[in-house]
Amino acid sequence: MSIRVAGNIDVKNRCGGYYLRWYYNGWHYWYFYAGQVDWITEGEDYRTLGTQRLKMGSGQLTQQQADAIRTIKNAIELYIWTDAGWWGAVRVEDGSVVVYDHTIRGYEIELSVIVGSRRLSVTGFSPVDTVPLLPSPIMYSGKYGALYNWYSTSELTNVLYGYLYNWFAATDVRNIANTGWHVPTEAELDTLGTFLGGDAVAGGKLKETGLTYWDTPNTGATNSSNFNGRGSGIRENTGLFSSINGVMWFWGSTGADPWGRYRTLNYNSANLGANGAVTLTILGLSIRLMKDSTTLSDGETATYTGNDGKIYRTICIGTQEWLADNLFETKYRNGDTIPEVQDNATWIGLSTGARCSYSNTESYAGTDTKLISSVGWNVPSYTDYDTLVTYLGGNLVAGGHMKQAGTIYWNSPNAGADDSVGLMDTGAGFSNINRGAFIGRDAILIFITSTDA
Repeated sequence: MSIRVAGNIDVKNRCGGYYLRWYYNGWHYWYFYAGQVDWITEGEDYRTLGTQRLKMGSGQLTQQQADAIRTIKNAIELYIWTDAGWWGAVRVEDGSVVVYDHTIRGYEIELSVIVGSRRLSVTGFSPVDTVPLLPSPIMYSGKYGALYNWYSTSELTNVLYGYLYNWFAATDVRNIANTGWHVPTEAELDTLGTFLGGDAVAGGKLKETGLTYWDTPNTGATNSSNFNGRGSGIRENTGLFSSINGVMWFWGSTGADPWGRYRTLNYNSANLGANGAVTLTILGLSIRLMKDSTTLSDGETATYTGNDGKIYRTICIGTQEWLADNLFETKYRNGDTIPEVQDNATWIGLSTGARCSYSNTESYAGTDTKLISSVGWNVPSYTDYDTLVTYLGGNLVAGGHMKQAGTIYWNSPNAGADDSVGLMDTGAGFSNINRGAFIGRDAILIFITSTDA
């Protein structure tokens, strides 16, 4: 499914089509080729003097891409890209999504998009010079503020450094990678370094910038590949841990016990190290999976779901699609658990797969929660909301103090709304889990809490 989650949209034929985005269990982005343009005079619902209908075609698609585009009809909001930014006075006409199935060429989609007649660029709604920067896939932000789909399957797991694994776990026949993915071979690791300009500079392009996950000086770090390499440390052949924020060593699948291939990133070097080197298979190192084959182009992103259900970012680097986080996996593909081994003597005596957190502290690896809040913030609990309501004078009046006044974002009469505290709450509506549709826009706002039912 072609859902972009970071970076820029590649310009194909500027002014030859239109960029659209819509939200349906995650952000979808697409470049459509333009066709016939018709003018009509209706459009009162869009607060314009008129609207224009754009006949648009997608070009050749896969089945998954075609399915993704069909979600546009049920989207909570639809935007078109102009030189004034994303503009939301857009809709798709009911019944207008038509799919053509060509045996050789694959799928094509045509749709009719209705946009307001207001012209926000000198070329109307044609693509403009500035390529849109894509937002996070987690937060929906637009006219109605921020909306998070709590039950969305595209929620990303909060991976910090990931687990450390011995080589036996990386190469176990039960597969630490889910279907379609694998631990990279030595040759594939070499390809990665070559594409990034050679080992002497590739490490810097793979390392996350700053000093949160690396010791100073974090030499040469640009993370231009969006690989997000972090100094996850190692578990040594004594069972002891060392070098958190200093090194990231990650396994390749090539080798023979007691030696396995690996590569390294270091805090004081821009080098992608250990080309052709081996280390003891009992060490605990990180793992980055690679997809068997990808339909993505360099710089495009997607997601990967692990054997235990955790969801990771992925990034295409050259022709290879990689995890953009260290592996945080607890199961093999057949459902068997990868044992966690904390005792040092037990660890160094293993000849079968095992995992551990750095310093046997789970919080180093990550948390099996989804990325919804920024650092220093959290999803409020039920008690937090009670405190807010009490401060605002109780249930009978608090809602009015929180709602944005007027009837732009709320239906009339918007009773009691004065937004006296500046929260500017709007009628975002909600997704009905049973009906699979978005309803209640301009009529209701429902808040998620972190408290279990």
